[in-house]
Amino acid sequence: MGNLVELNVVTSQQSNENEFIRIAIHLPVTEDNMPVLIGSGRYALIALAQSAPGSPDAHYAVKFLKRDRESTVFSEIGRARFFEENDQTEKLSTKYEDSRFVH
Repeated sequence: MGNLVELNVVTSQQSNENEFIRIAIHLPVTEDNMPVLIGSGRYALIALAQSAPGSPDAHYAVKFLKRDRESTVFSEIGRARFFEENDQTEKLSTKYEDSRFVH
């Protein structure tokens, strides 16, 4: 792994001033500037991310949805599954004190 690409993420969580919280996460990329993938499937690619360039205190899985150019139905199924999995993951993350769920 070589470089890091910074992504600025707006979370659904709100600050005390009732503003959305913005965080920066960093995607490690290979020499040919491709993200380091930790999973893939028909509907999405899952990339590794971290909280800080030097010594990260958190790691993230970032899900990039694929667009199926052959079928809008499959694209819609992929989006629906994403939101369903998002809800399930958020429910699971509330059970563990040290887990952080950012969406």
